Amino acid sequence: MHAAWRENQTSDADHNTPSMILYRQLPGISQGFFYLLTTLVVKNRYSLAGLVYLAVLVVIAGPVCAQDISLPEMGSSADRVISPEEERRLGFGAVLQLRAQGIMLEDPLTTAYVQELGERLLGGQANRLDFNFFVVNDNSINAFALPGGFVGINTGLILASNDESELAGVMAHEIIHVLQRHIARRLEGTKGLDIATAGAMLAAILVSGGNPAITQAALSTGIALSVENAIRFTYTNEQEADRLGLRLLADANFDPTGMPRFFSELQQTNRYNESAYGDFIRTHPVTSGRIAESQERARSYPLIGTEQNSRAYYLIHQRLHVLGATDLDPLRIALNTEMISAQPIKAESARYAYGLVLLRQNNFAEAEALFSKLIEQRPTEPAYRLSLGDTLLARGNKDKALATYQMALQLFPANYTLSLACASTLLATNQAKEAQTVLKKLPAKKYLTPEHPRLLGRIAEAQGNRSQTHAYLAEQYVMQGQLFLALEQIKLALKAPDVSNMDNVALNARWKEIRRLYRESNRQ
Repeated sequence: MHAAWRENQTSDADHNTPSMILYRQLPGISQGFFYLLTTLVVKNRYSLAGLVYLAVLVVIAGPVCAQDISLPEMGSSADRVISPEEERRLGFGAVLQLRAQGIMLEDPLTTAYVQELGERLLGGQANRLDFNFFVVNDNSINAFALPGGFVGINTGLILASNDESELAGVMAHEIIHVLQRHIARRLEGTKGLDIATAGAMLAAILVSGGNPAITQAALSTGIALSVENAIRFTYTNEQEADRLGLRLLADANFDPTGMPRFFSELQQTNRYNESAYGDFIRTHPVTSGRIAESQERARSYPLIGTEQNSRAYYLIHQRLHVLGATDLDPLRIALNTEMISAQPIKAESARYAYGLVLLRQNNFAEAEALFSKLIEQRPTEPAYRLSLGDTLLARGNKDKALATYQMALQLFPANYTLSLACASTLLATNQAKEAQTVLKKLPAKKYLTPEHPRLLGRIAEAQGNRSQTHAYLAEQYVMQGQLFLALEQIKLALKAPDVSNMDNVALNARWKEIRRLYRESNRQ
């Protein structure tokens, strides 16, 4: 399940030092740019500044290493709208705003699955690490791409998909929108507007959700009404995203018919319940002609060797049901029925979900027995070993839990979720050096969840490195959208007696960036 994380490993500790991590965070966004956005709409909605900022990032997506993907080059004219460096800064800022809103699903297993699915669609290209895929804890059916290759998928969309090819089809579609610069190219065609003004207009319309007051506030600035259309992908944009997205699906051995099948179901459902798919339909026009065209094109791809559903898909689907359940008893009854399903993989995933319900209800003995049985039947599934370790840990048996994680990592080296669980347990048993060794095997360029930098900070603290402790904690708070606390940690890192000259430079640069983000997010 986590094969993608076994590639591009590094044992060079310098690649994962706070200095290198801080240097990788690009410099900040213009305060004037954000100020224009917030002054347009901030008085129309509570805490709208962060949402406006996020919306701007959604609507001005641009180039992300398109030359490394085997897709047609559209030329470099969109560079006049936004540069690749600006894209990455804007996309990073968007993710911060999402986290500040508290709507990100911070479940390492689900996040790792979506990341791997996206990387599979991108293939073994060098640029796949430029993309970050994450999950938004929202029941509405939606997915979106941000500048710099940040792609978000709602939990509602994952649960609405009937198979993995449908989910992958939506993700492939969004990837193409980014790679082909659709929004940036539409903004480029808007005469007489600079990117900040156009972005502000589009942001106001995007976050309004059709709210007349907010839309009117944007229009009152004198911006041409035609700019509103730039937020909606054209029929040509959608055709291109379908056509090239189908190629990504086929190249990744997914069923290409998954994409038109999902959009067809979306169209049918939207006729009777517009609120279910409102945001997605509003920006991605779905027509019968477009669906028919993509269905015909999908049928031209050979289906030999395609995979419809991985076990991971079924397990994540069930996991999201358990994580999102507020009343576990009805879910437990439903799972009892599913466990006797005639389809073996569905029965197996239902047993996994039933074990998660038992774990949530503190029925540790039954959960341990169930996960142990699943491992016996399917020893190659890392999710079962993770859940067994989690159950043992919840029972207070740290040694047995640690042994479970370590054995699992021998079978699945550098598995992201298992590595975090193992490192956390090693720290709990006063083995900081061993925990550091485990985390060093993970890719150093990015964190998928706040838990990752939090663990690195605890390791640094256990080793007596005060500067790194505060620097890592700052990154944890940034990922949680708590920018004020992040600033305080950077200050403490700068005052630490063991801060190096290189760290000093990097920490000062990072402090300026976080301070700018903090000031802009509070200009309300």
